[in-house]
Amino acid sequence: MSLYSRYTAFRYDPAIEQTLSSAREATTGTTITRQEGFVAAQLLRSEESPGVRRSITTWRSPEAFESFYH
Repeated sequence: MSLYSRYTAFRYDPAIEQTLSSAREATTGTTITRQEGFVAAQLLRSEESPGVRRSITTWRSPEAFESFYH
């Protein structure tokens, strides 16, 4: 079975780190986890570059990803 992973990097003001982390914790396990074709997600924080996060989501197909994000 093949899977599709999507990588996204984004920047934010490091001053909102706690707010961003709290928002993620409050919404983990909501909409995306119920999306058909969703497999897993990781949100990575950079220790070398404050204010940078990387998101990796894994889907059963590119179409499953597209139906969620578009």
